[in-house]
Amino acid sequence: MNNFFKMSVLTSENSRGFTHWIFQRISALSFFSLLVLVYFTDNVVFGCFGLFVITIHINSGLETLVVDYMHDYKARIYTEAALDILTICLVKSVFLFFLYI
Repeated sequence: MNNFFKMSVLTSENSRGFTHWIFQRISALSFFSLLVLVYFTDNVVFGCFGLFVITIHINSGLETLVVDYMHDYKARIYTEAALDILTICLVKSVFLFFLYI
């Protein structure tokens, strides 16, 4: 196979797993860079943005683990909604925790 064919297959709309993989890597690198920024600058804004990025990273990972292996459409929709509610509750709890510290 030539390289053009490999790249067109990897970036096609049918390869949802590749898109998840790229998104996971970008969010992990973003969180790591924000963690370094928070360490050196002691900035609360970078810390809050880091919490937001890590929450998105966790949600994407859970979605990949749970939802991608489900074949029933209704179960997939309910599971995605439950994961979104869990993520919202997690974000709310983390921000309230840091608010009261």
